[in-house]
Amino acid sequence: MEKFLELVAQDLYDKLGEKLSSAHVIFPSRRAHLHFNYYLSRLIQKPLWTPRYASIEDFFRELSSFHPADTLLLNYLLYKEYKKIIHSEESFSSFYSFGTILLADFDNVDKYLVNPDQLYTNLKDLKEIEKNFDYLTPEQREALSSYWNTFSKIKTDKQHHLFFLQLWENLADIYHSFKDTLRKDGIAYNGMMARDIIEKIKNNHPPAFPSEKYIFIGFNALTRCEEELFLFLHQQKKALFYWDYDEYYLSHPHHEAGYFLKTYIKKFPNQLKEDHDKNFSVSQKNIHVYAIPSVTGQAKILSSLLPPLLQPETERWDKTVIVLPDEQLLLPVLYSLPEEVQNVNITMGYPVRFSATAGLIKLYLELYRHACKKTEDRNVFYYKYVCDILSHPLVKTCTGNDSQEILSSILTENKIYIPAKELHKNDLLTHLFSLPASPPELPGHLMKLCQLLPADEENSLHDIEKETLYVLYTTLVKFKNLLQKIEETFSADLMIRLVLQLVQPLTLPFEGEPLKGMQIMGLLETRTLDFDNVIILSVNEGILPKNIPPASFIPYNLRKGFGLPTIEHQDAIFAYYFYRLLQRASNIHLTYNCENNKDGLPNEISRYLLQLKYESHLTIQEHPVSYPITFPEKRNIEIQKTETIRQILKKYYGEGNDALSPSAISHYLMCPLRFYFHHIAGLKETEEIEEEADDLILGIIFHGAMEKLYRFFINKELPNNDLKTLLKNKQLIPQTVRNQFAEYFKHHNGKTSSDQIFLQGKNLIVYNVVCKYIKKVIEEDLTNHSSFTLQAVEKECNATFKVNELNIRLTGKMDRIDCLEDGTIRIIDYKTGISKEKKESIEKLFNEKINHHWIQMLIYTLMWKEKHPGQTIYP
Repeated sequence: MEKFLELVAQDLYDKLGEKLSSAHVIFPSRRAHLHFNYYLSRLIQKPLWTPRYASIEDFFRELSSFHPADTLLLNYLLYKEYKKIIHSEESFSSFYSFGTILLADFDNVDKYLVNPDQLYTNLKDLKEIEKNFDYLTPEQREALSSYWNTFSKIKTDKQHHLFFLQLWENLADIYHSFKDTLRKDGIAYNGMMARDIIEKIKNNHPPAFPSEKYIFIGFNALTRCEEELFLFLHQQKKALFYWDYDEYYLSHPHHEAGYFLKTYIKKFPNQLKEDHDKNFSVSQKNIHVYAIPSVTGQAKILSSLLPPLLQPETERWDKTVIVLPDEQLLLPVLYSLPEEVQNVNITMGYPVRFSATAGLIKLYLELYRHACKKTEDRNVFYYKYVCDILSHPLVKTCTGNDSQEILSSILTENKIYIPAKELHKNDLLTHLFSLPASPPELPGHLMKLCQLLPADEENSLHDIEKETLYVLYTTLVKFKNLLQKIEETFSADLMIRLVLQLVQPLTLPFEGEPLKGMQIMGLLETRTLDFDNVIILSVNEGILPKNIPPASFIPYNLRKGFGLPTIEHQDAIFAYYFYRLLQRASNIHLTYNCENNKDGLPNEISRYLLQLKYESHLTIQEHPVSYPITFPEKRNIEIQKTETIRQILKKYYGEGNDALSPSAISHYLMCPLRFYFHHIAGLKETEEIEEEADDLILGIIFHGAMEKLYRFFINKELPNNDLKTLLKNKQLIPQTVRNQFAEYFKHHNGKTSSDQIFLQGKNLIVYNVVCKYIKKVIEEDLTNHSSFTLQAVEKECNATFKVNELNIRLTGKMDRIDCLEDGTIRIIDYKTGISKEKKESIEKLFNEKINHHWIQMLIYTLMWKEKHPGQTIYP
């Protein structure tokens, strides 16, 4: 079947012949002219100069006397006009989000030739605004509130509405003043350029149109400016129009795919014959739909879909296309291509934000955002951001063992906040863990980072990363130069946001030969192109079409009333892209994700696919795809007591020097397998940074603090006045606990370690609990006991017991040993948890559910009795 551009090339060559060289051909996008040239080259009999090509955006820029301006500069100039008219004291940083949306509104106002004075007057009087702000999305509300600090100062809804309306009363003045400033500087945004051209045409001062013919190919949804330009050139008999559509959706009165073209075809007649528009009704289509319970699973199915489609003659570019409405699937698709695919052209480019270099920059920005400055020249970084950077593949490749040594040090010493100087092991790490002196110096700092990432043979980077470094560096250079034109203070948050916005749209030219092999495209890039075999992934509602409305502060009712684009326009545009792509295809494979979303509901199938199923009368074969789920057979873990294990156990008796602790015995009694893994096999839990105190750490800090406080009372009779003084001392107990926190979390990097500790969140709760526990113990010793002598704290004790002719060594540390007035020894084991069980006999310790606290106390008692026979012991 003939393709659309093939039909257009044939028709133009038949009508213009060699005069086609002097024509100006305009497409919706820049890419289409490559494919148009392909078809044109197959028609000509002798060499021919190609016509002049342009996208519609480039065409307006050619006609305009203005130069396009960068969005950041436009936002800044808008901010200046806003301050002048509103008399606002807000910073540019807080204005930026609001200004970005306002710029988009102004651009739409101009592209659709809306009278700004009428629009903002209506907006001011609109009852919807007088009632509430419900028409604003959460993102738009956030942009407003982040700009208007006044919002936080206004208390009543009535005042909110008044403030809001006062702002909008001035927007027409801001619009005109802003554009006057741009005119003086000779710069403009796209909508302003287009409107200026149309106004000149209406005022009988049109720009020059030197070409004999202007040929518009494959358009669908036009702005008012584009429509007026078409009309002018049509009236001048200088324009030819080629519309691509199918009778199936154009003749349907309510089909959204034909929403725009119904009007345009009447105003600007199509040059192609009518017999080209019946592809849906006359062509044979094999349509397969796959319900796949996974996002990446849709990419995996390509390995089975593609081989039958890849015949030898499919080296032609217009045979097979994979369309990705969701570009997140690009990498899974590339990894899933079967080996039969020899040539691939990725027209959408490789997103720079997916690269390792961009990932490292994002990690650095997070480090920069959350850095703590303890003194003027001393930066301290939170361990998570440090570890993320040190674990990054590029950093590990470029720093050798340095990054791993620092990571090990952070882990073993349990460092939560790390001084920058401890991280400066080489040039790259020194730069990564340094901060720019001010936010505007951030681009230069990142440029230096790009230079430090090596590309030598020893630490060679992948070609993609080398290209990424070049693209990022050149982009940052332009950004840095632009900042020099803006006389404004930037906050760190705004600078980070601007850098992320710079990286977001960047792509690498990841193309093969554009006119050879299989194509991988985004949906927008398929405009005007046709393929025999079409595979579209992610045909889900919310992706195709997207359900995000235009970012605007103009309410829906006014957008609709003034002819500005709405969500319905967006849906109609995507519907046209979808159906136009299918109309000449023979083999169509559509996949959608049917797994449940985060709300537990199945992802919704796209309305376009449902329309095909129930309205088109085409035969559709549906293929539910499922993955087999197998559960492994449950097996009991059995460890045979081999001779090797027996030899290991000898370390606790015989020739060995090790001893069993009460905890080890408890492990064995409660779970012999746990005893084996920990004490025989030597397996340990993975070490992790403990930034918040859990129950175990609470106990460690409590025990340590109690030892420090009570060791001064060893061999003294208690209670005494010193103990009473300790309870009344409001500084000593808290300071001791802080010191224990500092010791545990390894913050003792100076003379006063506790000054380095960050007590917040759960740690602060634990700190208060430990202080409370200590005071409770002191109060207990002061009030509920007769006099006693403190014999020891944290007393280590060792003993040997003969069991079955084996001398078993035991060891342990007793929290506190008291000697009561009658000579009875009291062994105290502090427990910060809850243990209210009482045992009536020794047998019940072993016959009922094992409580390791009681087992531990029993062993301590036996060990003390072994060393001090004849003493009465009270555990």
